[in-house]
Amino acid sequence: MRPCTFRSHGQLYDYVIIIKYTIAQTKLNHAIKTYPHTPPVSKLYPGNPNIHSEMRLIINNLPDAGLVHQFQSTYVASAFLLEKKNHSWILVIDYKK
Repeated sequence: MRPCTFRSHGQLYDYVIIIKYTIAQTKLNHAIKTYPHTPPVSKLYPGNPNIHSEMRLIINNLPDAGLVHQFQSTYVASAFLLEKKNHSWILVIDYKK
């Protein structure tokens, strides 16, 4: 929870931001058939150590929220952080290939 204040029509309001994840509960069996070939190569995005540590924090919270799970794969996707207007970060994953 994060306390915040905003002004509307000349009055100040206090509110709390509660971040919750919505996760679908539907169970689906899904498989993508691939052919034997080398995986596409994605470029790495440059970054500084401070942003890298922020990215680690975000990525480490995803399994705890139930949004991702670990697996072994030869396929990778590049990721980077964008700064939002409120100076927090959003994780962007580049799936273009």
